[in-house]
Amino acid sequence: MLARSLFLGFAFTLAVAAGAQELMPDRDGSRRERLNYAGERFRTPDGFAVEPAATAGLFGSVVNMTFDAAGRPLLALEGEGLALLEDADGDGVYDRRIDFAPQVDTAHGLYVMGPGDLLVHANGRGRLAEAAGVEGRPGRNDSVEDTGLYRLRDTDGDDRVDAVEQIAPANGRIQEHGPHTIARGPDGALYALYGNYSSPEVGLAPTSPLRELQEDQLLPPILDPRGHANSLRAPGGTIYRLDLDAHVWERLSGGLRNPFDLAIGAAGEIFAYEADMEWDRGLPWFRPTRVVHLIPAGDYGWRTGSGKIAFHEIDTLPGVVDLGRGSPVGVTFYYHHAYPARFSGAYFMGDWSRGRIRVLFPERAGATWTGEAHDFVLGEPLNVTDLDVGPDGLLYFATGGRGTSGGLYRVTHERAGEVVETTGAEAAVRQPMPRSGWGREAIRRARGEAGANWEAELWAVVRDAGRESIDRIRALELLQVHGPRPTLEEAAALLDSDAPLVRAAAATLLGGHPFTQVQGSLRSALADGDPLVARRAAESLVRSGLDLRARGIEVETSDALYGLLDHGDRFLRYAAREAIQRIPHGYWVDQAFVASPRQRPRGFFEAVLAMIYSLEHRIEYNFLMGALLQVARADLELEAELDFLRTMEIAFIRDPAPDAPGRDEARAGLGQALVGRYPHADDRVNRQLERLLAFLQPEGALARLVERLEDDRPPAEEIHTAYCLRTMDRGWTPELRARVVSWFDDAREFRGAASMEGYIDAIWSDVLDRFPDGERAAAEERLEGQQAERARRAAALVTEVEGDRRGRSDLAQMSFEELAEYLEYDVMAYERYNLEQGERVFHRARCSACHVFGDIGRGGGPDLSTVIKRFRRGEVLESIMFPSRVISDQYQAVDVELEDGALHSGMVVEDTAGRLTLINANGDRLDLDKARIRSREPSALSIMPEGLLDTMTLSDLASLIRFLDEGADAAP
Repeated sequence: MLARSLFLGFAFTLAVAAGAQELMPDRDGSRRERLNYAGERFRTPDGFAVEPAATAGLFGSVVNMTFDAAGRPLLALEGEGLALLEDADGDGVYDRRIDFAPQVDTAHGLYVMGPGDLLVHANGRGRLAEAAGVEGRPGRNDSVEDTGLYRLRDTDGDDRVDAVEQIAPANGRIQEHGPHTIARGPDGALYALYGNYSSPEVGLAPTSPLRELQEDQLLPPILDPRGHANSLRAPGGTIYRLDLDAHVWERLSGGLRNPFDLAIGAAGEIFAYEADMEWDRGLPWFRPTRVVHLIPAGDYGWRTGSGKIAFHEIDTLPGVVDLGRGSPVGVTFYYHHAYPARFSGAYFMGDWSRGRIRVLFPERAGATWTGEAHDFVLGEPLNVTDLDVGPDGLLYFATGGRGTSGGLYRVTHERAGEVVETTGAEAAVRQPMPRSGWGREAIRRARGEAGANWEAELWAVVRDAGRESIDRIRALELLQVHGPRPTLEEAAALLDSDAPLVRAAAATLLGGHPFTQVQGSLRSALADGDPLVARRAAESLVRSGLDLRARGIEVETSDALYGLLDHGDRFLRYAAREAIQRIPHGYWVDQAFVASPRQRPRGFFEAVLAMIYSLEHRIEYNFLMGALLQVARADLELEAELDFLRTMEIAFIRDPAPDAPGRDEARAGLGQALVGRYPHADDRVNRQLERLLAFLQPEGALARLVERLEDDRPPAEEIHTAYCLRTMDRGWTPELRARVVSWFDDAREFRGAASMEGYIDAIWSDVLDRFPDGERAAAEERLEGQQAERARRAAALVTEVEGDRRGRSDLAQMSFEELAEYLEYDVMAYERYNLEQGERVFHRARCSACHVFGDIGRGGGPDLSTVIKRFRRGEVLESIMFPSRVISDQYQAVDVELEDGALHSGMVVEDTAGRLTLINANGDRLDLDKARIRSREPSALSIMPEGLLDTMTLSDLASLIRFLDEGADAAP
């Protein structure tokens, strides 16, 4: 066999500036601004084009995709199982569908183990569970019955699954926040990703890097007013490393919300595209979508409700790049030659809600990576769900999700890169996409060609200082994954390599050996001048069993880790802290107490935090509190001050004896020291000071927060101040209470996403608990007057737009097919009508009662600001005509029966301990006393009413669709 491959230059050193003209600017303007001309569905950089890869109508909504060992597309269809595609007539378009696994309902995370051998996350009810011999377990809810990780095999080669095995059950069904992807790393292990509504039901290995995460909230958080994720706690979304043969599961990292996919780069680092909580937009705890670099033991800060941990805080890790709003879906690294060389190592990511595929060119920055993202494919619509690189080197992407139209497309380029012809082990080193199913099959054939020379040829590449680093670590990965695996001695010897990436890879491999055998080698790697190598060494110490073999720890190992706590690289400091907190304090705590922030500006707080996380004696806590109190009186650089304030928060949260003698005095002293620091020039510091002052409540703190509340600042900053002072019960006066009530008059007009109003109401409720009865009654009466005025304005708007109605048509008599064809293909449908009329229809049809469109409307239902970017006009029409056909699990209504027999249906907008607030089909809000609720069940119907078209003319409908089509930025 003659392999076609390419020299793949080291991707992570590529600069975005090189060839920047090939990429599009990152814009979110109107449809015609972004596409430049009407009628074109996709836009790409110069030289690229999008073309259909499969016959239209061959399948429905696609939620996941990959390629099998033979290079054929393998699709997970929404509710229809798994399907293989073939090109029967050889014209380059897939036109034949093979139902590979009809036993599966909906699957996520397709991983091809080999020919006819597949791992999937799937719901196990029905035929799949029966085929696996899985019986329902008592006490489990039917909706999650036997969801889990399954292995599917086609044992006779007929392209039909005939053997099913459940590997591990899971909590949480296959859904938008459930079990997700599976991938293989360069160490040969598998990595499984779970959203924050799910986790595997497995025993964890004692060497798991991520231990039990805690909420770590100094102030009581406010749960999402609409009930989302209110029962969930840390660790949230997680990633696990597993060995199928040994049945070993390690929890690698957590604190994620809901990344849908992950990809592992050539250097062995894991990257995911993390989701935002779109309902939090405008609130202080809103976190944008971002690319995250996932390292062992990493906590990425997601907590339910208002409890998110800010990216800059010492106990979490920042992202590679923040990307604003979106709905992250599939991701992949690109290692092929069909695109220009600068795309080798590019990180592609799909954004379902914004209708685009983006590309990131990661550049190494010490022990982590950074980079900028660019739009690569824009579509109207582009409901992309997953993407992957095919054997031809083209990026393929699937469309679908939530019952929308499915398709398979590929991105072509006008010229291919240089191809180098190789055979044997060299072909394996240069194999494109070497971890893919088809890539590993090509490597298997290359190994057969190499025969007895396989191992020697690969080791020659690993040790060749003249080869590119990416070739050398790939050769090492081939030995680790395809055999024969490097011995402990061979891996240790590579720590002397001239190439940092080779040394880093060697440090990782050593983590798979017992601690007592690798302690010396890994300690030497801690002193490596490259932060990536040192970080990997710290992580491998943990994986090798550092805390399981405390008696064998050498003080030199502890000293080396302690030294790294003050390193300038944040990711390396984090890894060193995770390791040292597993070492008995007798080895290193004395050094921490004699140091100071001036001597070790970052290391001092890392050491204190490590002590807090691993307290051995209560007396240690007294010492560290004394040390922190001294720091509170010192001047600190900005970054050190941020570390200090968060460390102090965690010290209070994790106090083993908060009522011990002397605690009140210590808290009082610290409060007085901090009140003089507020306000600060940096808003990040102010937020941390506000939390601490609200907790400590020193004299004068409340007055300062109220004064700060009245400053003209961004709404998110004002909300955070109110969020903190709601917990304070000392220092209130009638004048301060009146000023706070006045602030709420303006705060209720703040623009934000679906949960904004509910959070403001929750803060208001907590503040009112601080009021005496008379003032509380007056404040509530003032609120009622304000609400009445808002209702009057809304009614006036409806009256105004109702007055504009003319010429009722027989639109209700037109079929869906007629209307869909008109909206999709008749250009006159949009040339005749205008945005102003569309906005009037949006209000008149009561869309604004439940939906947000830019700054128009109220939250409750899905945000429609970018609806046309992911749905075709016909699909929008279908949602209007048949609202109950497809309902996202995030927007499912409930049916509530009260004790008196009254029935109410609606979508939950607030769910507190004593009250359930629904929004019904009329857009009205219903406050229900939970004590009077007899039953509460999910509804099969949407609260969006049917018959909306009966109130519209054809002109109304076309104007409404154009209004949505142009995007929120173009709204009048």
